[in-house]
Amino acid sequence: MKNPLSIRHFAILIFSCLLSAACTIRPIVYSQDAIEARVVDLETRESLEGVGVLATWEMWDTIGTSTKLLRYADAVTDKDGRFRVEKWGPLPRNPRYILRQQDPHLWFVQPGYLALHLNNAPLTHKEKEMELHEITLSGRIREQEDRYRSSEYDPWGYSSASQRECYWSGKTIGLERSTDAEKEAGKLHSMVPGSYDRAILEIIPTTAPHFWKAYLLARERLPEKVRFKVEIPFRVKEDMEKRK
Repeated sequence: MKNPLSIRHFAILIFSCLLSAACTIRPIVYSQDAIEARVVDLETRESLEGVGVLATWEMWDTIGTSTKLLRYADAVTDKDGRFRVEKWGPLPRNPRYILRQQDPHLWFVQPGYLALHLNNAPLTHKEKEMELHEITLSGRIREQEDRYRSSEYDPWGYSSASQRECYWSGKTIGLERSTDAEKEAGKLHSMVPGSYDRAILEIIPTTAPHFWKAYLLARERLPEKVRFKVEIPFRVKEDMEKRK
């Protein structure tokens, strides 16, 4: 005679395994809604035209030792300070890699201002920094904010979401005017693709002209004594030479 208790325990074990597997299912494809936001001067709230914007989606392997760039797109703000990164997808996912919850990353460069990097995990920023750059929220974003503040949200964890969202879409983002050339050079250098994310070395002026134009102009504007601290990656130089 079979032990009904053992059968029940076995059934519970099988159900738990299936549930665990369902929670860790990785998407087959990725898609992203359009990203729209506005960039202004932090102090005056005046719209900033010509800001170079770069959006990146970088996948990591499951042990976090290598990366692969899934997608990137650049844009430039108009006279009202607005920019738009077009929606994309579905794109197939490389089976070895997966996006983290912090993607997409957004990078902002404007001559005369401190360069800014934001990701999809706003709660990893200090409260002061949040207040500094997050100026307004739309109603839709307010609804999303509750989810981001949930204790279940792990910005550094891998994401099972196939349809990507951008926390900063719909917001007004403030850039801080530079008053310190040394600090401006440091912030600008931190934007160098490769100093933060290895996979972003693939991004060159031919494929991201708005971002690199703003970057090079901002570098050129710096005093000579600090300009040397701002790197121009080899592949960018190589691409520039080819286009001459």
